[in-house]
Amino acid sequence: MGIMLKLEELESELELVKSPVLEFFLNGLSKKAILSFFEKEQLVPTEDLIEMYQWRNGVRFKDIPAGKLCFGVSGVFFPVEISMKVYNDNKTDFVNYFPIFSDDSYLLNLDPMSKDAGKISIYCPSLQIMEPQSYFDSMTSMIETFIACFRRGCFFYDKNGYFEQDYSLSFELAKEINPNSEYWKSETTK
Repeated sequence: MGIMLKLEELESELELVKSPVLEFFLNGLSKKAILSFFEKEQLVPTEDLIEMYQWRNGVRFKDIPAGKLCFGVSGVFFPVEISMKVYNDNKTDFVNYFPIFSDDSYLLNLDPMSKDAGKISIYCPSLQIMEPQSYFDSMTSMIETFIACFRRGCFFYDKNGYFEQDYSLSFELAKEINPNSEYWKSETTK
């Protein structure tokens, strides 16, 4: 079973907190359209990634502040065609890592031979994260983390509709939900 039910649950949470991102979501794509983007690059997407783009094909982001587009990480959920461009522009850094959220880059490991296959990694040279480091144990645990953080009140929007978070509590929840990811095992997040 994929993540579609979790994505719908997340959308319900976004509705409850009146997230501005809801008005910027793009309609999902057909499985055939999604696969065509990946086939051109000889990448094999996971079923969860396909389902995510069937749910929503990212957000409209031109001339919209990133703070109104965030809903779980400090990055924008780009449409598949933009993520593919980011991937192509950074192939040397992103070998087998597909960018899902960019600003700080959150990358899905598509290498079936990797010990971190299917995990979401963070790559952010400005934070001294020079190599992708696993951050979420899976696509499903990423969405579960977002839902838990909204429910616990550590993800929220300020009076102007900008995404905010209680870092301490959100990190605690992320670490609990994603025990197999390297980021949460490091000294700085203990």
